[in-house]
Order: sequence, then structure tokens, then C-alpha cells
Amino acid sequence: MLTVLGLFLIKLKVVGHKKGKYAYHYLLSKFCMSVLYIMGNFRKRQINPQRENFDQPAVVIANHQSFLDILQMAMLNPRLILLTNRWVWNSPVFGWAIKMADFYPVANGVENSVDLLNTQVQQGYSISVFPEGTRTSQPPMKRFHKGAFYLAEQLKLDIVPVLFHGLGYTMTKGDFLLKNGPITAKYLPRIKADDEGWGTTYQERTKNISRYFKEQHEALTKELEQPAYFKEHLFFNYIYKGPVLEWYLKIKLKLENYYQSFHELLPGKAGSWTWVVGMVLCAIPCIGPAREGDPLLAWTMMKIRSLLHSIALAEPGHFNLCREIFQPIHSKNTMVLSSVMYCIISNRHVSNR
Repeated sequence: MLTVLGLFLIKLKVVGHKKGKYAYHYLLSKFCMSVLYIMGNFRKRQINPQRENFDQPAVVIANHQSFLDILQMAMLNPRLILLTNRWVWNSPVFGWAIKMADFYPVANGVENSVDLLNTQVQQGYSISVFPEGTRTSQPPMKRFHKGAFYLAEQLKLDIVPVLFHGLGYTMTKGDFLLKNGPITAKYLPRIKADDEGWGTTYQERTKNISRYFKEQHEALTKELEQPAYFKEHLFFNYIYKGPVLEWYLKIKLKLENYYQSFHELLPGKAGSWTWVVGMVLCAIPCIGPAREGDPLLAWTMMKIRSLLHSIALAEPGHFNLCREIFQPIHSKNTMVLSSVMYCIISNRHVSNR
């Protein structure tokens, strides 16, 4: 449908080239928004404290987690020109729609596109770029290429960083299953073209803005990825282990508020000994006979991971909490686990005195 509309608005110019182009971009933006918002299995959120509306053209940079990033980017504003890779440009499904929107294939080289993109900027359009160049569904984020920052320098444009979160899980690269979960887009303040605090050359600005972008994305990740965020991840691990265990897991997590109180006790950075203890404790339930799909075993494993931060702190109040949380114990495996936990916490508590 977009292709047919594009033929009338762009090729035939029934309302003029400039108005037809903006009308087509507006429809494309709303179409991308409708595709995302019709997917009711995940929640959408935009954080735009500066009320950025792209009245002034800019180079928009964002992290690339999923194919859905293209829809998320296109829906931000109608006046955006995306730099796409070759397979999107040549796609038989939406290739024509992309071409009529004047999206540009980055494979042609950024250096060769300055004059063409400057024409788009003069018409009031901003340039959207994924500096990583490829999708990264899981951290760490890949190295930023210099192309976006070279364009900003040559065209004397501000840079608007936009953080995407959640899309890497809801539509993982190579996965055709659309999973439940929240997705978030957060605008960061504009970086002015004449602000030399970020560097005087595009190479320096690439390095400094890349570091700033990744720090801000890490902070957003820590803010959003609370225990309740991972409930869908956990449910998928139990989906084929029987309805009883799956039901028990869901009810138990809700009753315990997804163990948010334990998460709040977790130190920002734990010592290396915590990871060693965690690996040992996670292996303990495998010792001795265990019934596969045992709800008590699943409950125990969940408690272990929640209590690692309490072990790291090892204060008297947390020590008593850890001791009480493993009562009562009914199986051989968890009895062994309880004894070891008690000894570890006791020794840690005594050594800190």
C-alpha cells in the first residue's frame, strides 16, 4: 500500500514534490508506529525530557539491537532519512517503500553521500544512523564507526543520541519468535556542532560520544532491568518442564514480588569470591538424587541466585535473613545446600568481625 501511495505522491507528484515527499514520510512514520503498537504483547515507552521534535536537522544516532529498530527509528519523526544496509535496500517486501522515502544505502560509502544528504538536510530532514553498523542484541555494545560523526562534521549538524532498550530480547537476531517484554526509547540532550568539549575532530568526537552513549545506555539498563523485567526470560526456561512447575513458578514469583527486596541488597560491584561461591552453590543441587522438574529444587535454585548479594554483604541482619529463608528444608539436596550456605555465611560473618 505504501508503494502505491508513493507512486502517486513521489513519482506522479500529484500534490507537488516537496509536499508529496513529506506526506509520504508522514504516512511511513505512522505505518511503522502502527506496526509496533498493534503488537500488544510488549509495552512501548518513550522518554523525551527535552521534547526533541527535530525542528532543526541533526544526525540521530542509536544502538542497533534488532530488526525492529528500523521501525522504532522511523516512527520517531517523519523528517528522518535512515542510512540502511544493502539487504534492507534490496528487500522485495519493503525495498520500494524504502527507496521512495530516499533512505540511503550506507554500503555506497558515507564519504560519497555528503552532497546527496546535504540536499535532504536543506529540505529540513535529519539523518539517522546506527553507528555500530550491525545488530548487537546483548551487551557489550560494538565499536562505533566514524561515519555518522564524519557526516555531522561535514554538514555542521548537531548530534541527537537516542537509546533503545528491550528490542534485542523481543526480537532477537536470528529468532522469528516475537517475545513479550517492554521496549524503551530515551532521547539524550543534543550535542551541538560547535561544542568543542566533545572534541575538535570527528575522530575525537567519535571516541568521546561513543563512551558517553555507552555509559548512558548502561545506566538506563540498570534502571529498567529490575527483577520483574526478567520474568518472561525465566518463564521460557520452564515452559516445557510440566504445567505444575510452570504454574508454581509464576505464583511463587508473584507472591515474592520477584525478589525485589533481595535485588536491592545487591552491591553494584561484588568481589571475585562472590562469583566463585555462586558457581559452587549453583552446582550443589546437582549432587545426589534429584527428581527432574522438582518444584522444591527450582525454588532452591531461585533462592540461591537471589541470596548471592546477601552473602557478598555478609552483615548480621542479612546473615539471619539468609538462615531463615532456607527453613524449612525437606529434601536431601537442599539439606546439603542449607548446611553449606549456613557455614559459608557464618564464616564470612565471623571473619568480618
